[in-house]
Amino acid sequence: MPDFWEKTTGTDVGKPDAMIILPDGCAAIERYVNWLGDYHAVTSSGKVIGIELLNYTSGFSQGTPVSEMQQFNSSKEECG
Repeated sequence: MPDFWEKTTGTDVGKPDAMIILPDGCAAIERYVNWLGDYHAVTSSGKVIGIELLNYTSGFSQGTPVSEMQQFNSSKEECG
């Protein structure tokens, strides 16, 4: 996990602690991977936004991925 993430979440940047189990029952690496897959944008309801996925998908050279969000609820987090 990157240092910025460990500093933000309070894990030790000097230890290989990705597999420690956090108080919510998830491994630290699960929290990080779930955060990576989450949307990091805020907009008004009903407003269309564009996100340049090329910034997040370098290394993928096949296919034309499309993502569409109909309704989003961030009130519930789960492991994996």
